[in-house]
Amino acid sequence: MRRLLLSVVLVAAALYCAGAQDIILLRNGDELKAVVKEIGTEEVRYAVWPEGIGPLLTLSADDIFRITFQNGETQMFGSPASDGIYEIGDIYDRNGLKGIVVHTTDGGRHGLIMSLILPHSPHHVYEKYKRFKKDDEKMWCSRAIGAQTVGLTDEEDGMNNLRILAQAIEANGLSWDDFPAFKLCVEMGDGWYLPAFQEVECIVMAMNEGSLLRDMFALQRFNSLLVETGGTPIIPSGYMYPYPMNIVSSTEYDKVAVKSISYGDGSSGTVTSDAWLFAKTWTGKNYNGWSLCIIPVHKF
Repeated sequence: MRRLLLSVVLVAAALYCAGAQDIILLRNGDELKAVVKEIGTEEVRYAVWPEGIGPLLTLSADDIFRITFQNGETQMFGSPASDGIYEIGDIYDRNGLKGIVVHTTDGGRHGLIMSLILPHSPHHVYEKYKRFKKDDEKMWCSRAIGAQTVGLTDEEDGMNNLRILAQAIEANGLSWDDFPAFKLCVEMGDGWYLPAFQEVECIVMAMNEGSLLRDMFALQRFNSLLVETGGTPIIPSGYMYPYPMNIVSSTEYDKVAVKSISYGDGSSGTVTSDAWLFAKTWTGKNYNGWSLCIIPVHKF
C-alpha cells in the first residue's frame, strides 16, 4: 500500500513538473514556452517545454522583453549592454537618472528618456487621484497667461522652450506656478523638462513600437514595462486599453493652444493652453473630453 501511495506521489510530481513552464516574452511580441536553465548577462539558455531536456537553445538577452517563471516571479530585460549602446525601449539607469529610452542618436550612445513616474496620467483619472485642487483650474498655464503667446516655438527641443520660458518668467515677474505642466517636470530634478512636439512624437512611437498609429498589443507591452519597473501605468488597473489622452508638448500653436498628440490613436492636434475643461476631466468630474498627459523627458 505504501509503495502504491509512493508511486502515486511520484507520478503526480512528474506530471506537475511536466506542466510547469517558464514564459519568455520576446521584444517582437512572440511568446515561448520553455524551461529556463541559465540566465547570463548577454544570453539566456533554455530547454524546449514540456520535455525540459535535450540540447539547450540560446536567446540573446537583447531580444527578450520579460521572463515569467513557473512560480509567478518575473524578470525584465530592459537594460542595455555594458558598452552603453541603447535601443528604444531599453531602461536607462545610470548615475541616479532612470527612464525608458524613447529616442536615440549617435548609434545609441545618446538620446532621450521619458520618466517612469508620470506626474499626470490616466492612472490618476481612474484611481481618482486629484492632482490639481479645485482652485487650481489650469494645466499648461494659468488662465491669465493663456490668452497670449510666450514664444515657445521650438518643435524639436523642449529644453530650449524651457530656457525661453525661464527668461519670460523672470522678465515679466511671473512664477513657475503660472505654468503647472512645466513646473511638474522641473520638480523632477535637474535636466527634466516638458517635451517639444517632435519629442512627443518620439514618445508615442516608442509606445507603439515604431508607429504613430495605435497598436494595442504594443501599448500593453509598454504598460507592462512601466509597471514592472515601478513606473506609472498608462493603462489603469482593470482596463485593457488606455484612456484616450493627449500628451501635451511645450510647443505653442497660437495664443490659446499648444501642440499635442494622442497615444491612443496617433492623431495630432491642439488643445487649449489653459485647458480648464480638460483639468476638470482629470479630476474625474466628467469624461466628455480628451485630457492631457504630462510626461517629463531627459536627455542622456
